[in-house]
Amino acid sequence: MPIFHFAYHEGDGLPVEVVDMDFLDGETALHAAAQAARDNIHEAVGRNIDPSKFLVHVYDDTNRLIGTMRISDVMK
Repeated sequence: MPIFHFAYHEGDGLPVEVVDMDFLDGETALHAAAQAARDNIHEAVGRNIDPSKFLVHVYDDTNRLIGTMRISDVMK
């Protein structure tokens, strides 16, 4: 199963965390990134942080960017 890298960002800086996860394919990884973005909303509210700048970059096992999930993408 391919490994995907989730790089979590708070604003424009370097990633605050990178998590490696196994998924069947890129589409499944992007769905998981959408859920992670939703989870970031709940976490930010609990910490009194503005979640609007949170995003998750998803890279495949060759480190190619396959998608970026922003909070605004999951609020629609």
